[in-house]
Amino acid sequence: MTGNGYTERVLDNGGDTGHAAMPFGPSEYDVVSPEDFGYLEELWRVEFDDSAEWMVGSEDGTRVHPRYTTDRAIAAGRNRSTDRLVVHYMYPHDPYPLADDPDLQEPFDALRAGRVDRDETWDEYLQNLRFVLDEVEVLLDNVDADNVVITADHGEAFGEYSFYRHVIGCPLPCMRTVPWAETTAADTGNMNLVLQHHSRLPKRRPPKSD
Repeated sequence: MTGNGYTERVLDNGGDTGHAAMPFGPSEYDVVSPEDFGYLEELWRVEFDDSAEWMVGSEDGTRVHPRYTTDRAIAAGRNRSTDRLVVHYMYPHDPYPLADDPDLQEPFDALRAGRVDRDETWDEYLQNLRFVLDEVEVLLDNVDADNVVITADHGEAFGEYSFYRHVIGCPLPCMRTVPWAETTAADTGNMNLVLQHHSRLPKRRPPKSD
């Protein structure tokens, strides 16, 4: 279950991610094929109108709400017979749709140019992270799993050694160090699927934690 468009490059093209992976290429990877999965759903292929209830943001920028990934993951957990479920949320990856300032919605060019500072960019990143962790909590209450790992595929650079975002192959700890949290999940049945419930999606900025 993935919202990441790189699945097409990696799975269908044998690991060929184009220039994004330079200086590494297909020969450096040993990847599986789509057929190796019991079930593969590429959520990024679904297109929504900007006014759809599955979208979050403002007139300055929108993106698909993480609840869509949650909804589809719960459906897979309840309806598919699999040994394990891999769920790839795109958040907290930019853009940051909850930001009020357009420069902070896609902040890295603005951060590099000095139009925004690191502290406010970092704050928006944390808000984006809290936004998706709320969805992870919903997911854990609606699937059954004795063993759950919550982790990430990369970190993020906010100007360290003049690097921004994330670069494949870069050894900086801010890009290479990711969380690894182990827990369990139990389906309480407290979330109904089907799209008629999407009007309940939280669209406001979550409160900041102390």
